[in-house]
Amino acid sequence: MHNNIYSRAVGTGRMYANDIDNFIGKILNNNKKACSRPKQFFALYFKKKNIREINEYLDNSSEAVKYRCDCMEWMYRFRGVATKYLNNYLSLFKFLKSSNFNNISFAINKFIEAISKINIENTYTNMRNAKICFN
Repeated sequence: MHNNIYSRAVGTGRMYANDIDNFIGKILNNNKKACSRPKQFFALYFKKKNIREINEYLDNSSEAVKYRCDCMEWMYRFRGVATKYLNNYLSLFKFLKSSNFNNISFAINKFIEAISKINIENTYTNMRNAKICFN
């Protein structure tokens, strides 16, 4: 299922049909079917392009619901971080899910534990003494 999922930020703020067409217009299949959460801008876009929405799939598929919940949990970790990196977070999540990496929390905790053992003062001094300096 994860190979057929398109995860990308379409935009922020008010959305228009042209914005959506720029992002997903090229990837829609010839069957003219799409699954989405019911949002007015998606409904207008799908109606304009004669695309049939299949919302029952999202509501009844436990796999789709789990994917969506996992994605929301994943994105919650990045609250307060610049939205310009949103596509990176979504891509990393999709990669982790497609490679069946299910223990994300354990890996993140292990990563935090590893970086907390680095001596920050030494790292800062080494960066300042490096040949390439950003000051």
